[in-house]
Amino acid sequence: MDKSETEIFYCERECSGASAKGCLTFVDVDKLGFTVFKGSVVSNYVCDNLQYGERYKYFYKWRLKLQNTGVIENGVFQTDYTFSSPSLAATVVLGSNSNGNTEWHTANGKLLGDVRPDC
Repeated sequence: MDKSETEIFYCERECSGASAKGCLTFVDVDKLGFTVFKGSVVSNYVCDNLQYGERYKYFYKWRLKLQNTGVIENGVFQTDYTFSSPSLAATVVLGSNSNGNTEWHTANGKLLGDVRPDC
């Protein structure tokens, strides 16, 4: 799938400044991941449970890795980046534990989980 032939999804959180666009992407022959597009903006804060909670530290470390490697600079994706799932993508963008099926939506408001229930 490339950007021209796939549906675009959006993930925003106005109160934190998060505003991202992306699409479903095959990461394996039979596994869909999610690509966040260059220029997408991540939340300007990260929830405490993501930073300090044992259950969610993995997601926080992932976001730090993207910042430390230059994929995210000053809160903005510098390149398209493919995650293993829509939920991981939403969690990094929003800075809080997130369900990709309910956070990503089309331009007309349809939720990813309604458009692609197999995700």
